[in-house]
Amino acid sequence: MEISKNADGVTYCYTESFWTGKRNLSVDGEIAKKLDRRNFRINEKTYTIKGNFLSGVSLEVNGKRIPLAENTWYDWILIILPIMNIVMGVLCGAIGGFLSALFGLVAAVVNAMILRSKLHIAVKILLCILTIAISTAWFGIYYVIALAIYGAL
Repeated sequence: MEISKNADGVTYCYTESFWTGKRNLSVDGEIAKKLDRRNFRINEKTYTIKGNFLSGVSLEVNGKRIPLAENTWYDWILIILPIMNIVMGVLCGAIGGFLSALFGLVAAVVNAMILRSKLHIAVKILLCILTIAISTAWFGIYYVIALAIYGAL
């Protein structure tokens, strides 16, 4: 996922891979040298990355904090809501718990990516609600199958 921000006439471009955790930073098109997982350097300036794309990302330079992506109250709800599937899945045993965790976490990541996009806010919210509905739909299918098996016994 890529986040670009223009602050004080400087363009920051931050990329982070959800699957590998690899992070990159460029400032005004110049790629920063990676010192460690959180720190980057360009010309004697050290940039420290705080957070991640799920919780929000900020950059610290010379004691100054530059927010690249911050979550609003509805962002938190739309990111956390799919994870609540795990609670439902625990009631379904091992397979249900696994499916709940898998679909819930994937939906949370997809919602974070949608919320960081440049779409209109109404479209973002509708897409997030659709993602939550899709990630929860497996529970209905699982429930019907479980009832059919229980009825056959």
